[in-house]
Amino acid sequence: MDRAHSVRDARKAQAGPAGACTPNRALDRPLEATQVNNPTDRHDAYHQAMRDADEALDDALAAIRAEQDEHRLSPAEAAAERCELLERHLEECRRLRREHLGGS
Repeated sequence: MDRAHSVRDARKAQAGPAGACTPNRALDRPLEATQVNNPTDRHDAYHQAMRDADEALDDALAAIRAEQDEHRLSPAEAAAERCELLERHLEECRRLRREHLGGS
C-alpha cells in the first residue's frame, strides 16, 4: 500500500501543481490547433451563411415585435408570424447544411 501511494505521489510531483498548464495542454494552443479537423473554405462558408441567416432571423423577429408593440399585430397574429418565420429559418438551415456540407 505504501508503494502504491509513493508511485501516485511521484506521478503527481511530475505533473506539477493542480491546474498547472503544460506545453501539451489544449488551452496552451491556438483554437485551430485543438480542432481535430481544421476548418476548410467549405466549412467557413457554411458558418458565415448560418451567421447571416441568424442575423436575418433576429431582424425579422425584431420587426414582428415592433409591429406588435405598435398594435398592428395582435399577440396571436405575432405568434403565428413568429412560428412561420422560425419554420422558414429551420428549412433555410437545412438547405445551407446540404448546400455547404452535403448529405441530408
